[in-house]
Amino acid sequence: MPTALRRQNVVQKNTGTQIPFPNIPRALLSSEHIKAYVRETGMIHPFESGSGSLKSASYEVRAGGQFIYWDDDGKKIVQPIKREGTFTLLRNSISYVQIEPDFLLPQYIAVRFNLRITHVHRGLLLGTGPLVDPGFHGKLLIPLHNLTSDEYTIRGDEGLIWMEFTKTSHFAKDAGLSDFPRDEFIETEPQKNNQPPEYYFDRASKNRPIRSSIPVVVAEAKKDAISAVTSAKPDRASAERSLRRAADLSGQHRRLGRKEGARAAAGLRVHRRTRGRGEGPPS
Repeated sequence: MPTALRRQNVVQKNTGTQIPFPNIPRALLSSEHIKAYVRETGMIHPFESGSGSLKSASYEVRAGGQFIYWDDDGKKIVQPIKREGTFTLLRNSISYVQIEPDFLLPQYIAVRFNLRITHVHRGLLLGTGPLVDPGFHGKLLIPLHNLTSDEYTIRGDEGLIWMEFTKTSHFAKDAGLSDFPRDEFIETEPQKNNQPPEYYFDRASKNRPIRSSIPVVVAEAKKDAISAVTSAKPDRASAERSLRRAADLSGQHRRLGRKEGARAAAGLRVHRRTRGRGEGPPS
C-alpha cells in the first residue's frame, strides 16, 4: 500500500494534466494496459496479476472487508470476510459485501463490474453494470441477491466480480480538434471517497433495515394458511358431529322401520289365521 499511495500522490499533485501513457487509446483497457496504469498510478491495491486474475480486458476481484445483512427481526448483522473463511447468503435474501482492494482511481479512469458468471448461473444477482466514477477513492460496497430457495456459501479466497477499466476523454487534448470543448470538468465529490458502509446505507435508507420482500410474503402466506386451518377445525368438528347424528338417526329410523314391519307382518298372519277358522270381525 505505501508504494500505491506514493504513486497516487504523484497523480494528485499533477492533478491529471500529465496522464501516463498518452499513446494508449481512450477506450476499454486491455490487460497489459490495466497493469501499466496500476503500476504507474496505484489505482488498485492490492493488485494480483497472476493466478488467472487477469483476462484480456477484465480483472477478477475477491470479497474482503465486511459482510452485512439484516435478519428476519430487522437486526443488522456485520461479519468480517476472511480469505481463509466463508460467508453465507441466506435464501431469498439481499446482502451487502465489501470488495477486497482499495481503489484510488485517477480522474481519467472509470470502472464497471459485474458478477462472476458462475455465481449468476447458481442464482445470484448483482445490479447490472454499475459505474464507478473517475476519482473514486475507497472500498466498494455491492448488493448481492440470492434468488434461490437455498443458502449460498462463498469462500473468501474465490473471485466474486470481474472489473473492466475505461480511459475516458478527460484532458483529451491530443485529439487535435479545433473546437475542443472548454467546459468545466466535474470531479467526483470528495465527501464520497473513503466512506464506511454506514455512509451508503444512511444515504439510501437512513440506516433502516434492508431486506428482501420474499421471506415476508412467504411468512404471511404461512400465517394465513395456519389461520385458515385453525378456523376450519371447529367447522370440521361440527360437520363431523352432524354426520354422526345423521347416521344415528338413520340407524334409528331403520331399526324402527324393521320393528313396525315385524308388527305389521305378525298382525297379518293373525288375521289370516282368524279368517281361516271362519271368524270375522266383531259385529
